[in-house]
Amino acid sequence: MLNNWKNGMSKLVLSLIVLVSFFSFQSNTYAASVGQALPTPESGWQRIEDTNSTFVYEGPSWGTYTNNPLSSGLTQKYTLSPVLHTVKFNFIGKSIRMIGYRGLDRQTSIKITIDGTQYAYSANGTAQGVTLLFEK
Repeated sequence: MLNNWKNGMSKLVLSLIVLVSFFSFQSNTYAASVGQALPTPESGWQRIEDTNSTFVYEGPSWGTYTNNPLSSGLTQKYTLSPVLHTVKFNFIGKSIRMIGYRGLDRQTSIKITIDGTQYAYSANGTAQGVTLLFEK
């Protein structure tokens, strides 16, 4: 009888380990990581393009590149000026992702402030459009 109980418990524990491993594996299988191309929003994410009227662009010489196949919305805001530029917007949510073009000519330290805490991310690397550059 004790052997049957041990055998049953070991099967239960093994089943739980397999179940937990399966869900752990599944939850990471579909989540994009920083540096990966992300041409369309993943389930549960809403993508707001940089042409949205809620974005406030500060600094000189902002331009808009249209019909850009490397941008998810076919437009891209840009500047070629070395002067500090700022983009401001408000949102309410639990998470944020910054998605953009990554290239060898891009900045290595882009600062982002969220609720008073400053973070930095890089857009510098092998050329790739619609790249997940930052996630918090």
